[in-house]
Amino acid sequence: MDEQVGRLLDQLDQLKLTQSTIVIFHGDHGWHLGEQGLWTKKSNFELGTRVPLIIAAPHLPASHGKRTSQMAELVDVYPTVASLAGLPSPPDVDGASLMPAFLDPAAPAGATDYAFSEFPQCPTDPATNLWHTTKGCQNIEREQIGFFGFSIRSASFRYTEWHPWSPQLKADWTTMTGVELYDYREVDMTDFDQFDRVNVADAPEHAAAQAVLAAALRSHYSRMAA
Repeated sequence: MDEQVGRLLDQLDQLKLTQSTIVIFHGDHGWHLGEQGLWTKKSNFELGTRVPLIIAAPHLPASHGKRTSQMAELVDVYPTVASLAGLPSPPDVDGASLMPAFLDPAAPAGATDYAFSEFPQCPTDPATNLWHTTKGCQNIEREQIGFFGFSIRSASFRYTEWHPWSPQLKADWTTMTGVELYDYREVDMTDFDQFDRVNVADAPEHAAAQAVLAAALRSHYSRMAA
């Protein structure tokens, strides 16, 4: 894959289109290489949900070679492309334009700046390795999914709730089967083995942050409430 990207970029150079072409490179999921005992993408952990996202916008020099701490989701790519191309925001699509990050890459992530993800697990017994398994729900019909995990990522925390999943393809938000909260403020984010090691959910010192994240999570997924 790396070689093919290089060939594509070389071709843009040869055609003298580099300075007039927006280039976007991203993956569709992260991957565990043994961390948390997993070798898979099937999780709501940081390593399963974090993906590479590189966007080159030649006409916005403030963004050249820069990284940003602002949250982003892959559903943001479509409205971002529209903004970068000078087109109106497309109606009736999820996501938000990431244009502010191009104008000021150094701007810190805001207090309400979140990224969301979700992933199912399929044991019928919540005590049977519910939260994260290697097989996930592979080859399982959607109606037979046992539980769904809904996750919210802020600049400092990842918070995940697990709820029973019904054959009607809805989560039972009245029943909490499991909860996870991971504090990233003291974690070396270049060391993948440190991600999501200590679940601090319901710890008194994190009660305020957990309440804020839980409310934001419920608000975001309210359309899926049973």
